[in-house]
Formats: sequence, C-alpha cells, structure tokens
Amino acid sequence: MPARPANPDRSSVGDPAMQGRSTFAKVGVLIAAGGVIACALLAIRQQRLQAFHESAASQLRLRQHEEVVFKLRAEIAERIQPTEVRRMAGAMGPLRPVDQPHAPGGSAIAEGATRGGREAGRATGE
Repeated sequence: MPARPANPDRSSVGDPAMQGRSTFAKVGVLIAAGGVIACALLAIRQQRLQAFHESAASQLRLRQHEEVVFKLRAEIAERIQPTEVRRMAGAMGPLRPVDQPHAPGGSAIAEGATRGGREAGRATGE
C-alpha cells in the first residue's frame, strides 16, 4: 500500500509544538467554562437564599399583624359588653328594626345622632 502524501495546508499531527498549543487552549476553554458555570450556580443560589429570606420576612410581618389584630379584638370584646351596647343604643334615641321602613317624615337614622361625625342635616345637604 502506498503512503499517503502529507497535506501541506495542515500541520503535522505529531508536531510537539502544536500539541502544546492546542492542549493549552483546551485547558483555557475548560477553565473559562467552569468559571461561567460556577458563577451561574452562585447566582441561582443567591436568588434562592433571597427568596427564602423574603418568605421568612413576610411570615414574620404576618405574625406581627395577627398579634395586633388579636390584641385589638380582645380590647373590643372587653369594651363592648351587652350593657354598654344598650346604653349607646338608648343614647341614640328610639330605634327600629332594619327590615321595617321608616315612618313618613322621619329620619332614616335617629334624631340628633351623627353619621360619619357630622350632624344628620349636614350629611344629607339640608
């Protein structure tokens, strides 16, 4: 079998100087790729840690709000006793059940009572 002629455009595969350069390039590419992968993993890890932190912070805020609501409910329950409700209702004047229409010429709210901090006449524009 005759020997194949060498390709003049391609350097010889057995050339030691070329092998060193290609190995160096391969190692450089591998190191760069490893660095890029490591940076991507660190970024993903940082995002996960930040998400966990935000979740824990929101749970803490929720717990604090629930504590405030519980204290306010206890305060309301302490202040609103049936006798106190009857006293406030009596101070408003004669009351009627909600399902009964108000008398002609009468006010929809008790006379002299306030709605939204204003007198009844001013609230309706009279």
